[in-house]
Amino acid sequence: MAKKRRNKLLDNKILWLVVSLVASLLIWMYLTGTQQEEIVVDLSGVEVVFEGEDSLRDTRGYVIANVDSYRVDVTVRGSRLNIGTLSSSDVQAVIDVSGITKTGFNSRTFTLRYPDGVDASAVSLVRSEPSIIGFDVTRMTTKAVPVECVFSGNAAEGYIYDGIECEPTSVRISGTESALENVASAYVEIAYEGMDSSRTVDVPYTLRDAEGNEVSMEGLELETDTVSVTVNINMTKEVPLTVSANYGAGATEDNTRITVNPESIMISGDSSVVDAINSISIATIDTTSFSASVTDEYDIILPDGVTNLTGTTSADVTVEVLGLETRSFTVNNISYTGLPEGYTAEVITQSLPVTLRGSAADLDAIRAENLTAVADLSEVSHTGDMTVTVRIRVDGFPNTGAIGSYQIAISVSRGG
Repeated sequence: MAKKRRNKLLDNKILWLVVSLVASLLIWMYLTGTQQEEIVVDLSGVEVVFEGEDSLRDTRGYVIANVDSYRVDVTVRGSRLNIGTLSSSDVQAVIDVSGITKTGFNSRTFTLRYPDGVDASAVSLVRSEPSIIGFDVTRMTTKAVPVECVFSGNAAEGYIYDGIECEPTSVRISGTESALENVASAYVEIAYEGMDSSRTVDVPYTLRDAEGNEVSMEGLELETDTVSVTVNINMTKEVPLTVSANYGAGATEDNTRITVNPESIMISGDSSVVDAINSISIATIDTTSFSASVTDEYDIILPDGVTNLTGTTSADVTVEVLGLETRSFTVNNISYTGLPEGYTAEVITQSLPVTLRGSAADLDAIRAENLTAVADLSEVSHTGDMTVTVRIRVDGFPNTGAIGSYQIAISVSRGG
């Protein structure tokens, strides 16, 4: 009978419901009491923040400098529920500088700023180290410093480094006078290896003092934090200097010797230009303008964008006609052609001394009847006595001709 009563008691649902409610109430009372318990939390390295710093700079041109410490260690007290999960990164030590009206040294206490979810009014500061932050308020100033670009790499074989350029050539830096005092330049170094073309890149720079030591950028404002750097790499090539010849009066490519000194020069420039240059022509010589040889100096003129690395700006050219002789003759057969309609002409010159160049055998065989001087009058546009250039023909001797230029006198009039 007793066993039956126990089973009936265990099966009583109302009883168990009452037991559960009592247990829950006891647990809730315990947890509530625990969460409301006061605790102390140590926070190390809390960040110091200057509130109103931007306004101070924008309205008065002041900046904060020489801060004693940007981190503080604090101990706070509050309920476990309120501050139990706080960490140093959740909290800031705030100093309001918006009301500062003059430069100089300042020392201020801070207030702690807590994250959302923390009741700041229920948190008390037990201790702080340091408790007061000292700092200077000074005027913001701006300084322009030159950009120094350095290339420490190298060009590929067949190419040459042709300088480095920076844009801008100077940068403006703002900060306190003391922070800017040692800044002498903005330094950029490019170290590409085996370069075979020019390259432009945007790169950051470092600040250097007059001795080349790096200067900290902390507390400085930069007009730009990068500069555009162009490393100029040009193709190099050795090309011959060439001379062309207009052959005549017995001179041909086979019996003419052309000497150029120097024979070649080294050039550089953009590969798209230099790669297409296989020689540099410096002159065209008329072989009928001299008897046996001529030597002259000619300027070496290069295409735009091409540099003469050799440095020689002119070349000596000697042209020699070999195996021929010269001899004097007189031309008596003088005529003209091409006289415009409406004009008449009379040749005044009756005989013309000329010098012919050719082989000895041809010169021995030439007679007066083989020689003719012919003037082209197609360009005549006025009347009167005048001199005109004539062409000397040597009929029957194609490898012999006159050297030099010749003129005759004629008289031109209107009418037919």
